[in-house]
Amino acid sequence: MLDNTRGVTDLMPNPQLKNAPLLEVVAELQWKLPNANGAIEFDAGWFDLARQLKPVLLSVLPLEEPVIPVGVSVPLDAVGRTPLVRYRTGSGGWPLVQLGQGMLTVNATPPYDGWERVKGILAAVLGGACEVSEAFRGIELQIARLYYRNALTSRHGIKGSRQFLAEQVPFFPHAVFDHIADLAKGDERPTASGELTFALAGAEKTLAAVRYGVGTLSTAGGPEDAVVLDFTVTGDMSGQGTLDLGKTLDWFETAHSATYRLFQQVVPKQTMEQLR
Repeated sequence: MLDNTRGVTDLMPNPQLKNAPLLEVVAELQWKLPNANGAIEFDAGWFDLARQLKPVLLSVLPLEEPVIPVGVSVPLDAVGRTPLVRYRTGSGGWPLVQLGQGMLTVNATPPYDGWERVKGILAAVLGGACEVSEAFRGIELQIARLYYRNALTSRHGIKGSRQFLAEQVPFFPHAVFDHIADLAKGDERPTASGELTFALAGAEKTLAAVRYGVGTLSTAGGPEDAVVLDFTVTGDMSGQGTLDLGKTLDWFETAHSATYRLFQQVVPKQTMEQLR
């Protein structure tokens, strides 16, 4: 069972990781929408819900930004579960909250204050929404998801993304390269990429996933070769009835502990030293 001890040192990443590889953290909730038009789902009460939640969201993140101007020009059934309005600390500020039909996310990017900041915003928004909106108290969750995306580059000691994935990522059977050496061109290393998914212990109907591959990161100095590592924990919340705030926050705490453990296990020790 994964450690869900509160107060455990947060290595993914925290102020102790001065050279953290984090690109983005997303905590997401999706809830049931009425099937109002065949296979097309939309929330006829969206505008009422958005109006009720607006004071709560502004009390946490005081800048409102419309994402899609829904209404007469863009009907609700055409946008689905996409962010319709966004709340920030200020212009271009992070973290932020996104709200749409049947969905809410808390997103954070560097400079990252740590998981406690993301969890605190999530708790404040959900708790406040339950206080002011009967409709929100009655939502039926379908999916909860916590997602971390990281990119390791030369500033993290990565000399070659292809070689790093082929030799360092613990999930890939390295011995396979010995069997195909006669097929490989010259000294070019094969590119390892893939996904490992498994049921998470300690959380009902929850899957954890590690995805890894090669990407290109845009930097001030131009595009840079990168090893992309995604850690995702997804919970099936259907059938649990209306929103239970305590259980939902506990689930996110468990999901965070899982991503923390995965990060420790996947990133090699010598690379971890480059992050501190």
